Amino acid sequence: LNNMDEESMECLCRFLTTCGSKLEQDAIHVPPEFREQASLNKYFSRIQTIIDERKTSSRVRFMLQDLVELKANKWVSLRRKETGPKTIDEVHKEAKYEELKIQLADSQLDVPVARRSE
Repeated sequence: LNNMDEESMECLCRFLTTCGSKLEQDAIHVPPEFREQASLNKYFSRIQTIIDERKTSSRVRFMLQDLVELKANKWVSLRRKETGPKTIDEVHKEAKYEELKIQLADSQLDVPVARRSE
């Protein structure tokens, strides 16, 4: 983390996004006397310092912040929930819901507006 050019920071983010979980899991199995060296905590404290200093571009700073959030969330992304294709039941429910929304909107348009004198 001594080289703070944009490309290095971006590569670090991509690398840790991909491998950070595995590296952290493997660090648990390291003998206690070497665990400090295998820990990612020192890197993440430096990353936090880089974020706080605001010496990088917004793009890279946000990538670093996303990385810190990813680690805090135990390497599970909250943004990208990969969903498979919808089931037929889900498609039918969605179509029914849309149809009911249209019917509700149409029925609200038919309601006469009350006069002020009434």
